[in-house]
Amino acid sequence: MDLCSQRDIRFLDIEPEVAEKINKEFPAYFPRTIPAGTYNKQDKPHHTLSWMGIFVVHADSSEAFAYDVVKAVFENKDELDKVHAQFKNITLENAVLGMPIPWHPGAEKFFREKGLIQ
Repeated sequence: MDLCSQRDIRFLDIEPEVAEKINKEFPAYFPRTIPAGTYNKQDKPHHTLSWMGIFVVHADSSEAFAYDVVKAVFENKDELDKVHAQFKNITLENAVLGMPIPWHPGAEKFFREKGLIQ
């Protein structure tokens, strides 16, 4: 958002079929459409790839700390949604998709309790 407020930018579309192929090989990247009007002077939707934002804690962090971080994110989702439009796309269900690194035991505990991972 900062960039497009200071410079003219151009969006490059990735055809949905190509995005699906990439997703099959690299599941951390998934097809997404950026709705028209998300960015300044963006008058049409754009097909692209998204990657998941990841909250990372040190492996030595306590289970309770990591659990509380994830819990705080989802218990305060309405506040995060006000920070950036893309936060609205984060759901409990899609937060566990395509994770490219191992879960911290605290995060794993949270998602297990929600029935989202086995």
